[in-house]
Amino acid sequence: MLKKFLHRQKEEIKIKGLKYIFIKINRRIKNIIYSLILIAYLPVLLIVLLMRIIYKFRIGLVNSKRIGHLAINTTLYCLIKNYFKERNLFKKTNDILIYNNPISNKYLFLKFDEILNLFNPILIRPLYDLICIFAKKIKFFKKLLVPIFAPNIFKKNGAEDRHDLVMKSETLLQFNEKDKNNGMILLEKMGIKNKKYVCLFVRDDMYLKKRFPDEIWDYHEHRNFDIDDFNGMIKLIIDRGYYVVRMGRDVKKRVSINNSKVIDYPFSPYISDFADIYLMANCNLCVSTSTGPECISNIFQKKLAQIAPTVGS
Repeated sequence: MLKKFLHRQKEEIKIKGLKYIFIKINRRIKNIIYSLILIAYLPVLLIVLLMRIIYKFRIGLVNSKRIGHLAINTTLYCLIKNYFKERNLFKKTNDILIYNNPISNKYLFLKFDEILNLFNPILIRPLYDLICIFAKKIKFFKKLLVPIFAPNIFKKNGAEDRHDLVMKSETLLQFNEKDKNNGMILLEKMGIKNKKYVCLFVRDDMYLKKRFPDEIWDYHEHRNFDIDDFNGMIKLIIDRGYYVVRMGRDVKKRVSINNSKVIDYPFSPYISDFADIYLMANCNLCVSTSTGPECISNIFQKKLAQIAPTVGS
């Protein structure tokens, strides 16, 4: 066990450099401090357990740090609740939903907040983490958690649409009139108003490296692609009369094809949290390399062509 631990530390430092030692030390100090906070929360947990005798509730952590989980897990939570309510199969519980930071897309987050009234996590998060610790060992504590928002505890990814509810239900999120007008203005500025367009999402490692620089993401390398490898596809889509909007944030390189029907959104002046959602929600087709943002097109019931890489491919 110790040998494996030391080997892992060595490999991580090799990837990040010597400065990563200080990051790890800082992280350990924060973990120790947070452990003391969790210990201090033990009486709070006891009070909560007593309260739950009268007031049945669960706590869920909406993963707002990653746009894919924010989109699909939260949508499924709402649709599953509605599905069981309509069939009188819903077991009444009061769910307290908190979120984590940083928020990946504030526009999408606020749309869900309008529906769910999410709670600020600052006081509730330690209680949630404490419950998760006990839930790994004691089955009873799982009852205090919302399964779809605790995939590590329930050994599920939280994105399984077993009843095909996303496609069978009315679209959960709706654009109001102001957003629709802003969307039309956006499409007009981009030159694709009343035009057919395909959103192309090609994953690389730049986003995670930039947004979460202190983390190790090498285990995701098999999911990364070079945008140039998609030039043939882009040309084919253009030849069939569609525009191509290359989506993403903080990507490595530009699209090398110089064509008025190709819009390299990450390098454009149109970038915003609203545009991220609106473009994906109104495309004719989304082509994606199996990455989180494709879930936006999914929850808005748009056709999705997915390239799903495997380890070693």
